[in-house]
Amino acid sequence: MIRTSCRIPTAIWTDPQVRQLDIGHQWMLFLLATQPDLSPAGVLPLVISRWVGDAADATTESVRMGLIGLIAYDLITVDELTAEVWVRPWVRWQRQYPNPKNAAAILASVSEVASPTIRRELTVDLSTLGLVERRSDQRSNGDQITATANPAAQVHA
Repeated sequence: MIRTSCRIPTAIWTDPQVRQLDIGHQWMLFLLATQPDLSPAGVLPLVISRWVGDAADATTESVRMGLIGLIAYDLITVDELTAEVWVRPWVRWQRQYPNPKNAAAILASVSEVASPTIRRELTVDLSTLGLVERRSDQRSNGDQITATANPAAQVHA
């Protein structure tokens, strides 16, 4: 589903991970976070050619360097094989995960992630928020997620 707006809380300016970024990396992070095709879990298609057109002086190389910088700061995960990017702090920034309807949308969007790497890292992150419990499924050779019974209760416990 294409979004027409997004909420980025002003509290991000107290986040040390954001404050340590130079202006170019902050721009890249907000470019990713404001894309219309960003999922509720913070995953979007890797489309460098589209992002090059979003600033007058952007080049393929400058966008790639921005992505590499955000990877180094552990703010994104990129899987070039599946052409996906995960904006790691997205779910936390939104602070909507305690709401059962929002939690369901987040969890549903995880199942649409093609990248095993992103899905695995996202599962670990969501488990720290109390949204999922991890279990190994040997048949699929990877991690699966199972929604907790009451995400709101898990977050505030």
